[in-house]
Amino acid sequence: MSDLQEAIECLTKSQHYKDLRDYKPPFNPFEVMGVRYRELTHSSVLAWLLSDETNIDFAKKFLDWVAVQGEFDNEMKAKIANFRTSDDMEVRCEYGDEKSRIDVFVRFRSLKLAIGIEVKVWAGEQPEQVSRYQEFLKREYSNDTKRVIFLTPWGYESETDDSDDPEVRVVCMSWGKIVEIINEVNDASEKRGKKYFFRKQFSQHIKRNILMGTKEKQLVRKLLSEGENATTIHKIIHNLPPLTDYLDEWKQIVADICDVENSESELEVKIYPSSRAPARELKIEIKKWNEAKLPFTLMLENYKDAMFRIRLLLWYEFVEPGNNYFNECNDSLKKFERDSNGIVEYVKLKYWGAWYSVLSSRFEEIQETPFNPYKNDWKIEAQNILSQLVKSEESSKTLLQLIENKRQVRLQDG
Repeated sequence: MSDLQEAIECLTKSQHYKDLRDYKPPFNPFEVMGVRYRELTHSSVLAWLLSDETNIDFAKKFLDWVAVQGEFDNEMKAKIANFRTSDDMEVRCEYGDEKSRIDVFVRFRSLKLAIGIEVKVWAGEQPEQVSRYQEFLKREYSNDTKRVIFLTPWGYESETDDSDDPEVRVVCMSWGKIVEIINEVNDASEKRGKKYFFRKQFSQHIKRNILMGTKEKQLVRKLLSEGENATTIHKIIHNLPPLTDYLDEWKQIVADICDVENSESELEVKIYPSSRAPARELKIEIKKWNEAKLPFTLMLENYKDAMFRIRLLLWYEFVEPGNNYFNECNDSLKKFERDSNGIVEYVKLKYWGAWYSVLSSRFEEIQETPFNPYKNDWKIEAQNILSQLVKSEESSKTLLQLIENKRQVRLQDG
């Protein structure tokens, strides 16, 4: 028997596995495909729901909801109320130009109504993301009524929209509303074929993996805390406990390793996203470092495959020129890089448009080291990783020593 077969056999013998297996509703295809973080998959299914010709009720109910929320005039509301056919619809995914790609685009030709849907599962917003969609719709559909739907787990507001734009209003929608519409359509459906079950499974997936029911989450957590179960089933289940559950331990680890007090006077904590969405990043800035004009961020983040990761990063505004407020930090950071004997190197992170890594490429392996937060010794692993990042002696001094030297010089200079 191979190692994998042994691991699977061990997994299936677990009482927690049996509890999860018997949990209602059962597993469905969206879970085993590992699509929890894939917004593109959710966009594709949403586009299919809107364009499903065998059951136009989903598009109709979706449009009715938009009519109530979208602040339309009475004429447009009357037209929406009379909408009946999918032949009138144009539905596209990843639609736009070189500056903007809208996740799902729907146009109702006879209504002259264009709707862009920004689909969010766990990812945050890109700079000016929604306002760029507003501008695109104004350019391309100047004669249509236009709306942007900001679809998120709990219907929170966009932080990148132009709220003063009277022509393209942004409407906030929750995935819970999508579940509600699917259930209404299915309850009223006379057909109980494959598409009915597919819609039902998608609805279950949203409730379990996006909205996350508490009872099931507890079952998953217990299962993943046993042995190597987390590694065995990471391709099927990515249902981590809330990252904020680890905040107190993360603050203490930073305080211990970086030799500061675990207090508000020494540490500044920032949680991302700051809205009602589940936290994906716990960021800590050390105020003594900031005073030395070295505004580095120690980040504990939700990584892939049910793992966490620790990173030492720098927000791009401190590196990019042109911002007078940060000029002093820029000068200090550049000098610190030059004087670090190759320890420090600010490199822009791929797919992280706003962030730079702080340490040179020789530390890359450490920064990419994930650890399992379910294990009893996870704090020891986290301490070791952070210690390697800030205390590893790659030259005559560690990063911590370089920062302290810089701080002392700053204090002497007044």
